[in-house]
Amino acid sequence: MTGSDGGRSDASEIWDRGVQNERTSLAWTRSILSCFGCALLLARLAANTSWIIGAVIALAALALALAAVRVSARRYRQAASALSADEPLPDGTLPAIIVALVLLIGGAAVVFILVEL
Repeated sequence: MTGSDGGRSDASEIWDRGVQNERTSLAWTRSILSCFGCALLLARLAANTSWIIGAVIALAALALALAAVRVSARRYRQAASALSADEPLPDGTLPAIIVALVLLIGGAAVVFILVEL
């Protein structure tokens, strides 16, 4: 049987439980790790000017990254149960933490550039 469902006879076969949630979780983990790595690189560069500034950037990035990992794990569990129960997906706490981490990196980079000029 061919048609708009790609040849599948049952609509329940279209949705694979867990695959979307797993990919989303892995994408959030990659985003967290890359932001944390950029923040540590920036902290290392800032430490050449002032070790206090470098330490503050590194500690702030560590706190945000750990919070993001914790929220990501919670979001994964909530999304898994919400997808199987056909309920609304979790809130936007994790994107907000990632935005804070990116703003920390961007703000510190701007300050670092202005100090170096």
